[in-house]
Amino acid sequence: MCELELDEVQAQLTSIKEAVEEQGEAVCTIREQLGELPDLGELSAQMQDLTETIQEHRDEVRAVRDAVDELRDLIEWLSRNPEPPAWSADRVCQLHSMPLDPTARDFGERINSVSTEKIAELRDEVATPPQRGEAGAADQRRLF
Repeated sequence: MCELELDEVQAQLTSIKEAVEEQGEAVCTIREQLGELPDLGELSAQMQDLTETIQEHRDEVRAVRDAVDELRDLIEWLSRNPEPPAWSADRVCQLHSMPLDPTARDFGERINSVSTEKIAELRDEVATPPQRGEAGAADQRRLF
């Protein structure tokens, strides 16, 4: 009886061995069909790079969209307002002389009434100190 059982065990072992060999061949066939399997760490790094690139492009598209919106608003404003605004550089005049009394009736007319040449002469006159004896005691007595 032991011999029968031993033969049966050997037969079972042989069938198991054949099944394992068949499964091993099937695994090899599947591997050959799939080719080299990519490394999951490498795939994860590539996916992270792709995600960052997409986010950067999203930010750039948002910035371009904002710039186009601002440009559109400016063009719309310009089409509705063909005259230059009051605050534009074309309408600014340089102030070089102003009346002392801001309540004077002709205040507006007296703004810039002194020519720039006259202002330059007055500045030169003030910048030059008087010579000794020119503005003496007689001129000072006249002031009081």
